[in-house]
Amino acid sequence: MVYLANMANYLLPVGISNFYELITYRNSKDDRYLFVDKTPFIEEVFDYSDKVAVITRPRRFGKTINLSMLQCFFAAEVNGKSTKGLFNGLSIAKNQDFMDQVQGKFPVISLSFKDVKQNSYDSAIEKIKEILSATYAENQYLLDSDKLLDVQKKYFNNILQKQAPLGELENSLQNLAKFIYLHTDKLPILLIDEYDTPIQQAYLHDYYDPFITFMRNFFGAALKSEPNVYFYKAVITGITRVAKESMFSGLNNLTVYSMLDDDHFANYFGFTETEVNQLFTKANIQQETKQIKDWYNGYNIAGQTIYNPWSIIKCISAKGKIAPYWINTSSNELVTQILITASPDIKTKFEVLLQDQSIAEMVDEHVVYKDLNLNRSALWGLLLVAGYLKVTKTVTNEYGENCHTLEIPNNEIRLFYSTTIKQWLSGNYGIGLYNDLLTSLITADIAGFQDKLQIILMETIGIRDVTKKSQESFFHGLVLGLIVGLKDRYQIQSNKQAGRGYYDLALYPKDPNAMGIMLEFKALTKEGGKDFDLNQALQLEAKKAFEQINAKEYLAEFQQRKINNVLSLGIAFSAKDLYIYSKPEKTNS
Repeated sequence: MVYLANMANYLLPVGISNFYELITYRNSKDDRYLFVDKTPFIEEVFDYSDKVAVITRPRRFGKTINLSMLQCFFAAEVNGKSTKGLFNGLSIAKNQDFMDQVQGKFPVISLSFKDVKQNSYDSAIEKIKEILSATYAENQYLLDSDKLLDVQKKYFNNILQKQAPLGELENSLQNLAKFIYLHTDKLPILLIDEYDTPIQQAYLHDYYDPFITFMRNFFGAALKSEPNVYFYKAVITGITRVAKESMFSGLNNLTVYSMLDDDHFANYFGFTETEVNQLFTKANIQQETKQIKDWYNGYNIAGQTIYNPWSIIKCISAKGKIAPYWINTSSNELVTQILITASPDIKTKFEVLLQDQSIAEMVDEHVVYKDLNLNRSALWGLLLVAGYLKVTKTVTNEYGENCHTLEIPNNEIRLFYSTTIKQWLSGNYGIGLYNDLLTSLITADIAGFQDKLQIILMETIGIRDVTKKSQESFFHGLVLGLIVGLKDRYQIQSNKQAGRGYYDLALYPKDPNAMGIMLEFKALTKEGGKDFDLNQALQLEAKKAFEQINAKEYLAEFQQRKINNVLSLGIAFSAKDLYIYSKPEKTNS
């Protein structure tokens, strides 16, 4: 339900992650925030039997505001302000019995790791000390409690003053919950936001091993199920599903709700299609549904169609202007690193995805960051839970393993992939090199195309990316990735049957009067002795590739499509060297 008291006057909650502010704010004109009522989430969280719920969603999908909402509901006060009456008129208030029994009846510990983005282990630990000190400061009344021993108050002060050694810091969340329980005789509710942000930073800045040990001990102490439990329920949010063995080892009271298998909380993170339509109606913006879907839809969680909420709010704020709002809210550093360092096979898969096609892959959601380059299924899992891929179909094989059909969710993500690949391939030369390469190809400037492709090979491709065994598939994938930028003007097909064989790459122009392009590759895998002439050998292989196009009648489909002018290219590669043999041809269409 979209909630708005005065439909004529509204403010959009861009960047608002505090639920109390979202509900209570009024400006001088008595305008208030437009928002989507997700309060039924509270009752569902409370009623489920999970002691610890870990909910993973992409960034800016409502995780922080939902945890803030939980805090405002369960706690009697937040930041010294009463929460009584805060939920009047909202969906949760329809259940008066639940309101009377639960609202404002629990102590709450709420902390966020969203700002732990340091580039060293020591600085990350210091930042966590700051966060825990602030959390203890919110509960400073405990220092006056006659239920705490002097030694416990001394411990409390050590955390408060950021003087605790590592061992005490690891037990600080557990002990704060214990102190609250001793004083109030009530088990607190734990709310932890963006638990995985510091872990990702540790991976990116090479201090993963010592830091994951600290986080394992920190969460293990706080969330253990026996012998002494000092919390009523815990809700933890993040983007990734960090593997139990690396993070939550020893915890048997934990349930993870992810993009793949969350049939409980699916519609509480992100906007449903009905909610999106209501928002645009309330804002009096007429926008084509298909265009909104193409750009911001694409996520399917437990059969629910989910839209990216940040992009929807920003789009409404901009009076319906379509733009890549979500993708520009972060550096996307980890995903960019994955794309750049991926194996040739993975890069080829991305190039297939960029052609609006799907791939079938095993997906492992349990991320062990240091194994991302080794575990292909974990890499796909990370991209899925982070919002960069979507699942359209799942098939279970005879061994009980799930194989998922993956696609790019929407145009916003597709633009990110395309831009990232262009920037990577252009290296220090900038996007201009990439654009010049495409211009050379479609204008039949063979010398210019070869020169720019040679630069890309020399400047941006690591020598370890290319092995003799995988040369042809690697260069095939590379060139396919390069020409994806032409998909608006050409239908690009790869490894398709035509004539009497299977060609490598064909570009069929959408304008039948434009020039078609056929590319055939040959990898030079053998070299001769000391008198071997590499350039001459490349020329011979390139000519063979060119002649294969005619010998196997690869241009047959161009003829069927009545495309008269075709540029045929025979391209030979050897590591970072290449040669192109070509000439324009007429088909007999």
